[in-house]
Amino acid sequence: MTTTRLDLPIGGMSCAACASRIEKGLQSLPGVEEAQVNFATEKATLHYDPSVVTLEQICKKVEDLGYQVIREKVTIPIGGMHCASCAANVERALRRVQGVIEAQVNFGTETATVEYFPTQVEITTLRQ
Repeated sequence: MTTTRLDLPIGGMSCAACASRIEKGLQSLPGVEEAQVNFATEKATLHYDPSVVTLEQICKKVEDLGYQVIREKVTIPIGGMHCASCAANVERALRRVQGVIEAQVNFGTETATVEYFPTQVEITTLRQ
C-alpha cells in the first residue's frame, strides 16, 4: 500500500473531545492508515491510501461530524491551450498535485478553477 501524508486544516473544534471525535471518524475510513488531530493547531495529519479513499471522502467525513475543512478556491488564467484535449491535460495535471481537491479547466474561458488545501499547496505551484 502506498500512503500519502495530508495535513488537513480543520475549523469548528472547541475542545480536545472534538479532536478525538474527528480522529476516530477519520480512522474509520477505509484506506486511512493513521489519523492524528491536534486541537491546538486545528490540524489533522493523515496517512492514507489515495487509491482507496479520496480527498473528497475525507472532507465529507469531517463535515458529516459537524466540523469544517478549511479550503480555498482560486480561478487561474490558462493561456496556450489549443483544444479541449489541452484543457483535459491541464486538468489532469492539476488534479495530480498533492493538496488539490478538485480542478476544472474551461477551454472556452481559458481558466482553471481549483479547490485546494492552503496548507498543502501554494497558488504559485498551481500556476506552474
